[in-house]
Amino acid sequence: MVVGVGPDAEQVVLLRVTGGVPAAAAVPAAVDGGLHRIGVVSAVTGEWEADYRARIRGLPVRTAVDDLHAAIHAVAAAHGRMHAVRTLRRSLPVLSPAEAIEYVSALLEGDAPGRLVAVATKELVEPLDPVLAVKTIRPGAPRQTG
Repeated sequence: MVVGVGPDAEQVVLLRVTGGVPAAAAVPAAVDGGLHRIGVVSAVTGEWEADYRARIRGLPVRTAVDDLHAAIHAVAAAHGRMHAVRTLRRSLPVLSPAEAIEYVSALLEGDAPGRLVAVATKELVEPLDPVLAVKTIRPGAPRQTG
């Protein structure tokens, strides 16, 4: 399967060859003129979409860490900070109690510490299987604005 983006197009074109007969589908995309390839397994499962959005288009993709942060905020609002710390420790037992308190306190005040978010990411977010990744055949040109 090949994913192509034309410089003046408003869509990504997916071209699939099945039994010698090409079948195409189009989805909205940011236009950069790049040409990207995805494998059959990735095309069938749709796993390529998150990789494409994050790496190629630079869009944010929601992860398990984002879900954890939302849960911590919800628990803290409903039951208080210490319940939120317990929720965090259930999800991330690798954190010490002091680290969990630091994580929750900082998260509730703004942003969690980067080093602790890195631990959460390592524990909760599965790395992308290279078989499912989008491979760039020809990188696109950056879009000029103005």
